[in-house]
Amino acid sequence: MDNRVEERVQERLLKMGMTKSQNVAGGRRKQKVSRPIINSRLSEDEKNYNKYVDKVNKNSTDVLEDYNAILNVYINNWFYDLMNGFKRKDFIDKRSNLKEKEVGDSLNPDFLDKTQAIIQLKKNYTFLKKTFSENGIRYITHSVNNLGDTILKKAYIPKEKEQDNVENINIYYDKLQLDNNEIPTQEHLKKTFLKLSSKYHPDKHPDEIDKYTQLFQEINEAYKIILKYHYGTSQNHLYK
Repeated sequence: MDNRVEERVQERLLKMGMTKSQNVAGGRRKQKVSRPIINSRLSEDEKNYNKYVDKVNKNSTDVLEDYNAILNVYINNWFYDLMNGFKRKDFIDKRSNLKEKEVGDSLNPDFLDKTQAIIQLKKNYTFLKKTFSENGIRYITHSVNNLGDTILKKAYIPKEKEQDNVENINIYYDKLQLDNNEIPTQEHLKKTFLKLSSKYHPDKHPDEIDKYTQLFQEINEAYKIILKYHYGTSQNHLYK
């Protein structure tokens, strides 16, 4: 065999974790085959987690196109609530700083794939094992499973009767200084409400208390109406 061909064969076999048989004293000696050891067995916990992630992503892509924006908002809200529910014991390093924004910003790329037209969850169990305790992984897995069930029930789709009760939702968008062309996430809605209610609180304007009392009430009303209009509740579950 040509030496160059022989070298290419040996190189390919080495990449495959094998070597070519060699002639020894007129005979052939088969060398021991060395293959890389790959552990392809998944634990039951990882199988369940992957199954729940697949359920969320499948149910998401089955949604009518008209509801894509709502679904996008809904998964963002789920992620916000997930971050808000973490405790120190959920992390391996028992991190001391659990501010919602910092935790959310740092973990977002490991949970969500935002390159999709609809946000998708990642099957990233290796990351979970490196970052979270068993308690934290159970919390995340349970939360993902619940998200899949909720999407399947289409619980995120605004109810027509609730929308019909509001003649012009844009009036309330304007009162909260929101973009009329975008559905606000619950996180954004809450932050906007808190910012405006603090700015226009009557206690900060003792010389014009009647004026700012009315403004404060209008802001509070607008917040509740928008929350109910899009999410079916006037109660702010994000106050924790």
